[in-house]
Amino acid sequence: MRFVGRVLSSGKAAPFLIMALSLLLMAPALTAPGATVHGDFYVYVRWQAHFAEAFVGGEVYPRWLPDLNQGFGSPAFFIYPPLGQWMGVITERLLPGAGAAGLRLMIALTFALTLSGIGTFAWLRLTGVAITGALVGAFAWLLLPYHAYLDLYQRGAFAELVAMSALPWGMFFAHAVQQGRFLGWAGLTISLSALLYANAPTALVGGPFLCLYSGFLAERGKRLRHWALVGSAGLVALALAGAWLGPALTHVALVNHKILFNDVYQPSNYLIFSSSPWPNQGVRIAATLIFLLHAGIFALVLISGGSGRGRRVLIGAMLSLFLVMTEVSRPFWAPDMPWSKIQFAWRLLGLQTLLLAGLIGMAWQSASGNRRARMSAVFRWLLPALLLIDMVLLAALVRHVSQRPAWPTREVSAPRAEVREYWLGDVDVLARDFGARDTYDMGKGSAEIGPLDRRGRLLRFEVKARDPALIAVRQFCYTGWIVRTDSGIWQPAVCQSAAGGWLTVAVPPGLHQIELRMPQLSAESRGILLSWVGLGLLLAGVIADTVRRLLVR
Repeated sequence: MRFVGRVLSSGKAAPFLIMALSLLLMAPALTAPGATVHGDFYVYVRWQAHFAEAFVGGEVYPRWLPDLNQGFGSPAFFIYPPLGQWMGVITERLLPGAGAAGLRLMIALTFALTLSGIGTFAWLRLTGVAITGALVGAFAWLLLPYHAYLDLYQRGAFAELVAMSALPWGMFFAHAVQQGRFLGWAGLTISLSALLYANAPTALVGGPFLCLYSGFLAERGKRLRHWALVGSAGLVALALAGAWLGPALTHVALVNHKILFNDVYQPSNYLIFSSSPWPNQGVRIAATLIFLLHAGIFALVLISGGSGRGRRVLIGAMLSLFLVMTEVSRPFWAPDMPWSKIQFAWRLLGLQTLLLAGLIGMAWQSASGNRRARMSAVFRWLLPALLLIDMVLLAALVRHVSQRPAWPTREVSAPRAEVREYWLGDVDVLARDFGARDTYDMGKGSAEIGPLDRRGRLLRFEVKARDPALIAVRQFCYTGWIVRTDSGIWQPAVCQSAAGGWLTVAVPPGLHQIELRMPQLSAESRGILLSWVGLGLLLAGVIADTVRRLLVR
């Protein structure tokens, strides 16, 4: 036990201990993902297979995935944030191909968990918590079951887990700004931008919270300057995220908006202690149990005592989150409210997990410092108890899944399928029209058409026509397509119908090379320009801070 105490008291060992715990939590996912990881993870794996292929092919930011939707193409990454997929691509050279896509994402998640644990440790150390207490808080962050079970194994919420890894660093840099530390402002800006690039619902909750938390830490006499720093960090973060945010905001209306934000995906359908049945009863059971577990641990934290502005802010935030996740907050979650875009009220358990982990680290220090033997013993057994709870929940999930019909079905998880949010038309009907063909002559049917070569946003094929022909191309007529024949002048492509149709190409008699291209759209160009402006402002801020510190010396 003395050896364990010495290890826990060693700040140098903390990153390795956090990495070891992250690997332990990820072990079932890394070794048996099919049996343990469920929910939406198959969607992220499919995206990774196509995203990585396009990235390796030269597209730094693949937005249009031409092989999805049964070959009609998907606009997923015009709307969905790309950070998690970029992280998966990092190991593509070591683990190439679509078959390794899932493993690449699991490795990315292991890294994200480790990084977030180190961020939690750093945050608590900066608040004055001793090494052991900070390490306990970091372990609690990793072990609390919303993080270690519900998001990871039951929901397979890859993007949300990646986004959550930025939250502890946002807390760390919030204190760095308050303490006037070098790169504090830049770190807060990057943390907020990372949230945006990772997961929109998490950013919608976590971004404003980090800004408010940082603002509330301001000391008297410095509040105006402090709030100005925090506000500017938020604005520069939005600019940095322009490459994603610009197209996402302008293109969301072009996808299946009724499915993306339908009546099912409303927070008011997922309130704790509601008498109304949830659309997903499995998640209801898990979320309610986690809510009650959080409430019990929070009570222990309050009993343990402690002081400090940061602790008071965390306690206030915890109480607010408890309230807005329950039935009494139903008016707060009106469908027309912007915060209702988080889709599920219980998503706030993710932010609450981080706050509770911070309070656990502070409570450990308080109980140890006051030499309250009983309270110290309770917190000493808390971490093993959390690990046991995670194991029991995972075992119950595996048993439940083994007894129900297989999900996802082969059709839903097929390599060229896509979630209905990104259907631009009735894929099933269109697929029946085309059959196994990628192209066909809609006129006399006498044209001889070569294979369709899909390379991201560039399509090529050869056609030999005896008479004028109208060629149907198996690709959705999304905004921006242009076409040319035999390296001629680019012209706007023609759609089979105004919405949900496919591309068509009019071909004169003879042998011709046809090219279709989706050039960089205006929303993309403006967004990328905004990101460059944001990067310039970030660097200017770092330089100004450096110069100011040199002059002070």
